[in-house]
Amino acid sequence: MFEKEDHDASDVFAQYGASTNAYTSFTKTSYLFSSSRNLKENLDNLLDFVQIPYFSNQTVEKEIGIIGQEIMMYDDDPNWQAYFGAIADLYPDTALAVDIAGTVPSIKQITPEKLYLAHKQFYQPSNMSLFVVGNLDVDQVLEWVQENQAKKDLYTFNNPKRVLDDFYSSNIKHAQTLHMAVQRPKVTIGIKALSQSLTIFLV
Repeated sequence: MFEKEDHDASDVFAQYGASTNAYTSFTKTSYLFSSSRNLKENLDNLLDFVQIPYFSNQTVEKEIGIIGQEIMMYDDDPNWQAYFGAIADLYPDTALAVDIAGTVPSIKQITPEKLYLAHKQFYQPSNMSLFVVGNLDVDQVLEWVQENQAKKDLYTFNNPKRVLDDFYSSNIKHAQTLHMAVQRPKVTIGIKALSQSLTIFLV
């Protein structure tokens, strides 16, 4: 997302004295910056690079390589493997059973066309949230955002049909052992709710 046809959004943030980052969780992808000055310029940059995508075969191949390295890096992390191993055992045969980053074979199926389709479907204002925190004038920030959005021809968001996994299924893998080169054995215990309400008493 940061890399565009003629510039990198990270360089623009640096030009305006901001630090930036991004992360993906189970429910969202977040793009963020922090800065003590040039708020309007940095805010415009954030909105623009998130809402105006640029994907090419070259940038996609580059990112596939980076993500693949990250996936393999976590393969050697015993804490990560214990955490996701427990989740996969609690929710087998669901999306939760796969690492958020995907797998090396699955990310190789990514193409610019698929990314543009996903962006058009999900990266719309009605499906996004903007959080601004700091010593600032709220009305002024809203004016900046409205001014930025007025310059764009945004798609009308059509909520996609979502296929939900049965996360309350009693299908559970009760135990597994993973052998790794660690100095101290690790154990992870998971508790799964089989309905939408769960009460746990700790004494």
